[in-house]
Amino acid sequence: SKEDFDKILWSDMVAYTNFDGHRYCATKKQVDESQIYIIDPAGIKFFKNHYKGKKKIIVAYVTTSFFTGIMRIFERGDGVKKAMKRVFHDIFKFRGMKSHCDICIYNEGIKPVVAAEQIYINTVMMLKRDRKKD
Repeated sequence: SKEDFDKILWSDMVAYTNFDGHRYCATKKQVDESQIYIIDPAGIKFFKNHYKGKKKIIVAYVTTSFFTGIMRIFERGDGVKKAMKRVFHDIFKFRGMKSHCDICIYNEGIKPVVAAEQIYINTVMMLKRDRKKD
């Protein structure tokens, strides 16, 4: 809730974004106790600048075609106006993300849980490869 969010001190936040009119954040403790944190590109920039913990930051980007994105929004029950607003919002906000991510998953016809599994597998492989280099 807005009230709960307002109780969090800015000095405790290591991740923050405002996405589609909603505020999201994470504290260092939450990040240190989690394996995955989902956030938009603006939040990634804030996170990389503020998180000073021991975890390696790996950015995964899940994308889909314009048509599939619209169809999924309609399947959710959103109307045309809301669907178009979200799609154009995402086009603007996520422009250029492929060049700023470590892992890119093209989510065309796969279920979200499969995309999450692909992110996890790719992350584990990257971390193992990085450990071998050290």
